[in-house]
Amino acid sequence: MKKWDAREQEYAFDHGWRFDENEVLVLTAKQFNENQYTGHSIHDKSVRTLMLPSVHGCCLIFEGKHFRIEG
Repeated sequence: MKKWDAREQEYAFDHGWRFDENEVLVLTAKQFNENQYTGHSIHDKSVRTLMLPSVHGCCLIFEGKHFRIEG
């Protein structure tokens, strides 16, 4: 599973997101929809994506693997 670096964690906490016991990022549908850097996978349009900053630059993460949306 993904290990979150300090910048990714800071960005998530600043936006009111949280991590579950398996280190999966958890956010609400409202939080996801209000975020500027969202989209869909080019390989599977049913998989949503989220871009967040990391210590290495921009990081693209995928729903069902790195994050989930509640509510």
